[in-house]
Amino acid sequence: MGVFRQAVLVLTTAVLISFLPSFFRTSFPVPEIYGVVSPGFEEVAEVFRKNFELGWDKSEGGSAFAVYYKGEKVVDLWAGYADQEAKLLWKEDTLSLMFSTTKGLSALVIAMLADRGLIDFKKPVKEYWPEFGQKGKEKITVEMLMEHEAGLPVVYDGITFDLLRDTEALDRALALSEPLWEPGTAHGYHALSIGLFASALVRRVDPKNRTLGQFFAEEVADVFGIDAFIGTPSDQYHRLSRPIHVQPSLLDNIHAFSTNRFYRYIFLTSLFQSPSFALLMDIMKNCGEVCEEMNLFGSAGLGGQIGYADPNKKIGYGFVSRYLSPQGLAFIDPRSKYLQESVLRAVKKIENQ
Repeated sequence: MGVFRQAVLVLTTAVLISFLPSFFRTSFPVPEIYGVVSPGFEEVAEVFRKNFELGWDKSEGGSAFAVYYKGEKVVDLWAGYADQEAKLLWKEDTLSLMFSTTKGLSALVIAMLADRGLIDFKKPVKEYWPEFGQKGKEKITVEMLMEHEAGLPVVYDGITFDLLRDTEALDRALALSEPLWEPGTAHGYHALSIGLFASALVRRVDPKNRTLGQFFAEEVADVFGIDAFIGTPSDQYHRLSRPIHVQPSLLDNIHAFSTNRFYRYIFLTSLFQSPSFALLMDIMKNCGEVCEEMNLFGSAGLGGQIGYADPNKKIGYGFVSRYLSPQGLAFIDPRSKYLQESVLRAVKKIENQ
């Protein structure tokens, strides 16, 4: 078979794989939108609805978006199912898995410990956790660890559920882990490991020897009335949404590619070499309304979850969804991108009045 025929076969197969699941997908109407918005933020509710209407969000799933402005809740919206198979609608108190958005909460805990003088970002981790100072990790500082520069994206000998249940065994595995690069010389996302290292560090620094989740619960969630958990207690399981991933059709991907400039350049850079990479860097510094106007603290999570604060504009907002979007990280996800931009426009109008 010639190269051209092989290419046609591969393309045809890819199209069929992308389209066929959508033929068997049960379609649902745009779900009813629940919640409230304060005067001046009506456009945010319209964008939230349009995300479903345009297919960025899925009525098979469920999502929620909330905004605080100058200490007041001005947007609180939700729609869809918490569990479509069980016919459970998303409710005002539905809990949703945040994935890596939790990293923002973890950073907050470490910052609080530093603010209390219990930890110093510039000091080596081994000063607080002596067993950590081996296998090339002797010079890793708290700052390097929290900035994902420690070279520890994987844990020695892997992670199992049994290991996670055994704190002492887990600590030994963490201490035996070796950096994959010279610490401090490069950045590599510690997707699954950072929480384990951070929690082990918190237990050694906190006078009460609490885990990361326990510290967050007692010092943040309980104090400020925040309905969030790092490690959900079993008596809250009935409130959890069930994550789903709806197979994206080829049209979904084409639409994403054609309408989201940042998404297009991410895609092109994966195909081209250094000239396109330089172009991507240039695009990123001018990536639009969100990047130019927001000074953000927080984190994004798998599937489109976000949790950010803009101290300059006095805005805090969060988006959670059980539909794990294929475009679902940070500004690549059109749902959160359009919602953020609508919030910015609303705040600008209010401040210009």
